[in-house]
Amino acid sequence: MAQQVSLMPAVTLMSQVFFTTFFGFLGLLLALPLTVVGQVWLQEILVKDILDKWHLPGVPFEGNSEIEDKEEMLISAEHSELELME
Repeated sequence: MAQQVSLMPAVTLMSQVFFTTFFGFLGLLLALPLTVVGQVWLQEILVKDILDKWHLPGVPFEGNSEIEDKEEMLISAEHSELELME
């Protein structure tokens, strides 16, 4: 559950200036936690959900291996059921 999030120093300073400008001292205190939450959301939604599905034609897509394994298991289970019925 414990994971590290790395923020670039420029992003850290810009977020502190931005949040302090609009929300004052409370913004300064909440700048880094809110920036980390935003970074994680962007990474989960944009990178993992949207961009991870794009791949080049002709290049094998590694994300489908689980689905193919499950399909093979279902097919082998169906064949074993058919053999039992005969």
